[in-house]
Amino acid sequence: MKKIFFLSLAVIFTAVCSFAQTASWKNLRHSVYLGGGVNVYFGDLGHAKETSHAFSVRDISKESGGYSFQAGYKFKLLERLSLRGNVLYSKIHGDDNYSKNPALNNRNLRFKSNLWDLSANVDFYFIKEKEIPEGQKIKFSQRWSSYIFIGLAGIHYNPKGGLIGDEDNWQELRPLHSEGQGEIDGADSEYGNWTFSYPFGLGVNFLITRKFYIGLELTQHYTTTDYLDDVSTNYYKESKNIYADQHLNASGKVVSQADKYPTGTARGGSDYNDSYFTVLMNLGFKFGKSSSDDGKVEFIKRPKYF
Repeated sequence: MKKIFFLSLAVIFTAVCSFAQTASWKNLRHSVYLGGGVNVYFGDLGHAKETSHAFSVRDISKESGGYSFQAGYKFKLLERLSLRGNVLYSKIHGDDNYSKNPALNNRNLRFKSNLWDLSANVDFYFIKEKEIPEGQKIKFSQRWSSYIFIGLAGIHYNPKGGLIGDEDNWQELRPLHSEGQGEIDGADSEYGNWTFSYPFGLGVNFLITRKFYIGLELTQHYTTTDYLDDVSTNYYKESKNIYADQHLNASGKVVSQADKYPTGTARGGSDYNDSYFTVLMNLGFKFGKSSSDDGKVEFIKRPKYF
């Protein structure tokens, strides 16, 4: 009988300890992070051989790259599942001057834009984070975790055009109705300064200490607009604005291309919406309740009337 009693007690003790260890992921379930890195814009301007594409490694070069910064807060909902709010700032640009396609060189469009991206993401850890008790040495194998994620974002953008050889003066392109948006029958309505995006990607984190970590995050941002760069469909001759459609004539003077490309001539390609890709390094800090009691058993107190 004593053996059965002590065996039962051991089973209960093991189960309670196991539960305590399983629940240890809740100790540091909050984290904040800052990050910075580079981006590549994929749209109608730049380096690809085609005028419209969704994603092409041919656009990846030093001329097509920009920089990005982000900050965010993450809450661990389950051991392998986290919810995350993120703010991302990116500076993107494109320039036909660097294209390997002669037709795009002749088109000679250029733009730049600042993007503010506000997103909500769901992170799934296929290599889960390890919760290390305070004072315990961290093994190298315990420092790694990795996740995939998907989210929904709202993006503010405002494409600007600049004249060839003049880097000081840039003009907003949206008010110019460069493709007749909202002005001619059959054209797209004037695009706004906000659009949606569907970010998804892969992340890897490495623990420096129990609470501090560094991470690498790769994200593809598919947007719901083709006007991040102000280029999508056909030329609209009536605009005649050199900021939207410029060309160097034989004397080297910047002139409008309105006479060269009549109304209806293809200016861009609307088969795919614009997107951009970011590669960011993060520095994060995890916080929450103390784990000094991890693995300890708290027995239920006996009621006073017993």
